[in-house]
Amino acid sequence: MLPDAVSDPTDLARLGICASEYLESWNDDCRETVVFLDSLTDLLDHVPLARAFKFLQVLTARVENVDGRGYYLVDPSAHNTTSLAAMRELADAVVDLDDSHPQY
Repeated sequence: MLPDAVSDPTDLARLGICASEYLESWNDDCRETVVFLDSLTDLLDHVPLARAFKFLQVLTARVENVDGRGYYLVDPSAHNTTSLAAMRELADAVVDLDDSHPQY
């Protein structure tokens, strides 16, 4: 049975294992795999930037290995330019929303 939660937000090893197990199980499906992290801010609030970057680097590679897509959201007002630049390194594309776009 696949896990449904990781109780400790700093346990990136366990989170990575869980993500890998899900990616492997979904890989047999004929539909496209999509990973959506709705807040990198939460991740960066719990672990140092270097650990978060390494975790996301590995996760991104695992998503790519199953020909999936990853969408990671970050609130730019909550982070310094160093953190934002590091997160941008992991992205193939970045979408910046401004006040002219509706908020959901």
